[in-house]
Amino acid sequence: MHHRPQVLNFSSALNGFLQYKLAEGLSSSTVFNYERDLKLWLEHMGDQGIGKISSANLLEFLNYLRSEYVLCRIAGKEERKLSEKTIYNFYVSLSAFFTWAGIEFEMANPMKKAPDRAWRRMRRWNLSGGRRSSCRSRPATPALKPTRMIGACSPWCARTASATRPSC
Repeated sequence: MHHRPQVLNFSSALNGFLQYKLAEGLSSSTVFNYERDLKLWLEHMGDQGIGKISSANLLEFLNYLRSEYVLCRIAGKEERKLSEKTIYNFYVSLSAFFTWAGIEFEMANPMKKAPDRAWRRMRRWNLSGGRRSSCRSRPATPALKPTRMIGACSPWCARTASATRPSC
């Protein structure tokens, strides 16, 4: 049932999103990663109404991750910036959340207005080795479900209806 929230805070919507993803059959590890990424958004941006979040807010957060956020390790004193792959994972988490919210609450998806040029390059990274590879020449492996592939931009890779990433 779709209903338009009057004032639905991000934290309330986040709980619904995580429950939906678990019911959808995603692994607990994937749902944990969504939760971790989106809670950092919540910590940085505050618990505002989801209908008031704009693409400018999303860009501010992604720029914060790239320039100011420092990952602090529990063991040792090593502090370092996030890798581009990690920032891309935040982009994917936000995209999944706002795609779900757009469908569930019949609201505009602010991710659709966020520039995607830099993220288009990230999709071509080989997830295991960090080397660039052409996603058009890489055959889909039978072990992966096409609807869950991050780099699904080849003709033989199925896209889900909720995919918001542009084509290559």
